Amino acid sequence: MDNQDKTNPISDGVSVGPGQALPPDPSGSGQALPPDTSGHGQALPPDLSNLSNSTERAQSKPHKLLRLRYVLAGVSAIIVIIAALLIIPPSRYSILGNFMTRHYTVQILSSAGHTPVVGARVTLGSRTSYSGKTGKVSFQVPVGHTHITISKLYYARISRPILVSIEGSSTLRYVMRVTGIVVPVEITNRIGGAPIQNALISTSKSSATSSGIGRAQLVLPASRNQERATLSAPGFISTQVNVSVTNKLSLANLFTLTPVGRVYYLSDASGPVNIMSSNLDGSDPKVVLPGTGKEYPNSTQLIVSDDSKYLALLANRDGLQTHLYVFSAQNPNPEEVNAKASGYQVIGWTTNDILIFQINNSSLQLWQPGAQDLMSFDPATNISRILYSSQAVGTSTSNYANQNIYNAIVLPDNKIVYEVNWNQSYQDPPSGPFNDYLYLINSDGSGSQTLYTAGLPSSLGSIYAISSSSVLFSVYGPTSTNYFLYENGQVTSTTNQTYINDVESGYNNVGFYATPDGKSMVSSQIVNGHNALYISDLSGANKVQIATFGSNYSVYGFSSNPDYIIIAKNQDELYAMPISGLTSQASLVQVGSFLGAPAYNQYSYPGPGY
Repeated sequence: MDNQDKTNPISDGVSVGPGQALPPDPSGSGQALPPDTSGHGQALPPDLSNLSNSTERAQSKPHKLLRLRYVLAGVSAIIVIIAALLIIPPSRYSILGNFMTRHYTVQILSSAGHTPVVGARVTLGSRTSYSGKTGKVSFQVPVGHTHITISKLYYARISRPILVSIEGSSTLRYVMRVTGIVVPVEITNRIGGAPIQNALISTSKSSATSSGIGRAQLVLPASRNQERATLSAPGFISTQVNVSVTNKLSLANLFTLTPVGRVYYLSDASGPVNIMSSNLDGSDPKVVLPGTGKEYPNSTQLIVSDDSKYLALLANRDGLQTHLYVFSAQNPNPEEVNAKASGYQVIGWTTNDILIFQINNSSLQLWQPGAQDLMSFDPATNISRILYSSQAVGTSTSNYANQNIYNAIVLPDNKIVYEVNWNQSYQDPPSGPFNDYLYLINSDGSGSQTLYTAGLPSSLGSIYAISSSSVLFSVYGPTSTNYFLYENGQVTSTTNQTYINDVESGYNNVGFYATPDGKSMVSSQIVNGHNALYISDLSGANKVQIATFGSNYSVYGFSSNPDYIIIAKNQDELYAMPISGLTSQASLVQVGSFLGAPAYNQYSYPGPGY
């Protein structure tokens, strides 16, 4: 071994010393190395070239573990340093402010009554915004120490350092000291007089919102006696008002707002019979559809859908014949419905905007069917449907029997109840039986059913609707009159004297008006000479009285705003009232005058102007 080094470097950089196995022959000859002559008596191992990769893996594993220990130690050190810094508040927010923000709300109140300050300029750090109707403004700002500045004309300026903390309340409240004159104002609903909450009153340099009782405090300069202001609120018509600069509530600063909504009516005040519309307080009157000058005032009828979306007009506009026109309130382009009919009778609108009416066909002979049709018309699709067509039999004017359709009523649940009876010739009538029938049908023509059959010699009399799906009707017999109630899908005999008295009064003194949402109904009933107004659910239950008027008042219909109902007085004056109720007739607000129905027809209903 004298010709070998004590440590012999090999190709993988590993040194081999005495007593260690030698690597393979580096010469690449593939021959075995000579026996060990070192005196240790150990034989050399065979070729170990295949173990080099294993040796690498064995050596690299400790290296990876060592590197992982270094990384973990570094991260731990950083965490310890950050944790130590976070314990100290100044350094904590200096670090967190670089990557952490918080949603902060600032509310500004006035020193005069702690009411919200609207339109205050708020600067928080580098962000600026303005307070809203509730005096609040929100920011998303970095946590840490910053500065807030609040300013508004006629208020003392606020400027101070603050801390946007990572914990605790996220709302800051500040009270601004008033430097001008605090002017109290009161804002109420023009229709009904209820206070308006969150109404905004604004001048060029100041603004305020009203509280739950309709009060607002507007801060104005003492150098002026009066300021022009804009008054607005959601669901109301904005208006301009003059505010008197005084620190006491005065009559001059009691303001009203009119709800958004239009009323449609007939008027011949300018000559021809025009279709008009106006706001609920009668302001802003407009001609929706001008008359031709050929209409007859006593026979022209306007029937408005409950939601005021569609108008039906029965009028003689060409000077030749009365026609039925239907059109959208937003697009007054009247279209004739069943133009070939010789006569019309409008029954009313359903809550789903279907018009129900009857037509006469005078060109047909007495013994020919189809002389009368009960119809429906959908203005959204321009589709007409025949709900019932009258029947007839016979051969001549002395030998016929034909049907009449009468007493049709639109119920608030969009069903139509109607009667059919027979007329016969005197000389040579055809053989029967010719019974009277009470029918019920949906507005789309489906669900037709016979509720009652009155066999001769009995006949059907009056119909009286008492709820959205309940009907009282009379049957005339040879010696007496009997009463029946259709309710819950069944017909039963009844002796309810309250209902019977209403039927025997000579006219139907109860009207039912489904609210535009179809969930409630308004009913009017004459009691002891007064017209009592109620609101209830569609079944007539949970009835609450909302007003009492004289007998010369009646329900005209709804406005385009479903929260307000229109009342007619003497069939020539219109008034608006909230559907929630009215304390007295004096609280009614006049819409204007209108062309109503003839006095003999004032108790009939299919709707406005009839």
